[in-house]
Amino acid sequence: MEAVNGSAARLLTMACSESTADQFGVYQDDGPAHELRDWAITRSFTGPRVDSVQVFKQPDGWKTYGSKLTGFEKGSTYVATVDGGVGGRAVSGKLTFGADQLLDLAVGEVLASYGDGDTVTMGRDDFLKAADDHCHERAS
Repeated sequence: MEAVNGSAARLLTMACSESTADQFGVYQDDGPAHELRDWAITRSFTGPRVDSVQVFKQPDGWKTYGSKLTGFEKGSTYVATVDGGVGGRAVSGKLTFGADQLLDLAVGEVLASYGDGDTVTMGRDDFLKAADDHCHERAS
């Protein structure tokens, strides 16, 4: 997850030719108990393959199926998800983050899930390299 222009966010995923992301989503982890606040999109059969998506924007060829979340609230916690496949195997990813963590990112930094789901801040280039290495490992 990376900040874009200080007010938006972009979900990143593995960018190797063997991978495809079919669903992206974000939900508020500490939202009202009686209402799931979420935003999610899914790729249609003819939709283009993407390696990243700006949160709260629907790419051409994708469909929105959750739209009760329209922005990030300072002090709240969120979970971002991505589902897809690598080399014929299903894969999914999950990142828990605070809106404050996202706002505190410097240019060139991203939030990433590490180990048992810990959220870490790292350089965007380091993330993309690690994602590419992981993708090729999963594909073989």
